[in-house]
Amino acid sequence: MQRNERRKLSNIEQLRNLNTTNETKLKKTAVEESKVDHIEGEKAGLLQLQIITYLMGIMQQQADTK
Repeated sequence: MQRNERRKLSNIEQLRNLNTTNETKLKKTAVEESKVDHIEGEKAGLLQLQIITYLMGIMQQQADTK
């Protein structure tokens, strides 16, 4: 009987450890995804800035030729 109880407690402890490990992995994954989203957002912002600068250059050329 005691052996079964010890085995149950051991199994419970293993499940707790596994749960903690999984939670840690999920948190790390969320942080990494957040970093990727931030980088992608910065890239999109830079691309928008480049497009606006390009269009402003075209508009300036058109104004200069008139």
